[in-house]
Amino acid sequence: MESETVNGRILYFDKKNLIKAVGNTITLFNENKSNTFDIPGNFLHSLGRRFAIIGRLLRSSCHHAFYYGEKIILFVDKRLIIIDTVNGNCLYEFRLTSSRPLVVCNYKNKIYYGEYFTNPLRLPVKVWSFDLNSFSWSCVSQISDIRHIHGIFFDPYEDLFWMTTGDLDSECFIWKSKDLSSFEKVIGGSQKYRAVHLIFSENSIYYGSDSPSEKNYLYRLDRRNLKTTIITQVGGS
Repeated sequence: MESETVNGRILYFDKKNLIKAVGNTITLFNENKSNTFDIPGNFLHSLGRRFAIIGRLLRSSCHHAFYYGEKIILFVDKRLIIIDTVNGNCLYEFRLTSSRPLVVCNYKNKIYYGEYFTNPLRLPVKVWSFDLNSFSWSCVSQISDIRHIHGIFFDPYEDLFWMTTGDLDSECFIWKSKDLSSFEKVIGGSQKYRAVHLIFSENSIYYGSDSPSEKNYLYRLDRRNLKTTIITQVGGS
């Protein structure tokens, strides 16, 4: 894409494509052209995407988007929607079983996410997989003794997945997994490890703590010895 000003909420970009949301539309920019598509939904949720106050009440905004095989994969209104960018048709629509995911992992021909909900009874929390070719769902694992899952992330340096969870001290951990069928706790046990996003480099993993009760920091986690180093203080919840 050539450099240009894009108004709206940017949900996805790569070297060739950019997806933005404005009101009840989603726009794909690629190869110096753009195509805009209507987002399917009922009247109330359409209002929510136009007016911020209603949107916060109904949680009706667009949360995540990906571009795959001439299709836009869109998380909106606690739904997964797939739009064909060739003709603008809605190919698939599914109501999520829990609240919207906080972070979605797009890896090869699948997307993965962990359930993110209030979970006062501390029920087992599921990790879901969705196949972008067959449009099929599978529950790949369940995690106990946590409130919810913040994010699933693929690490290209170690060729494995990482997961972040919260929210109490005993629930705040960073985990890893080879295939998402089971997870190993790597580090955690306090608000210091209440991470949401992870960013990877060859030797380190970077994350920010997100605690409403303590000061928050940007940390560097050394892959070799699992020691954390504070980079700087940041805002949080």
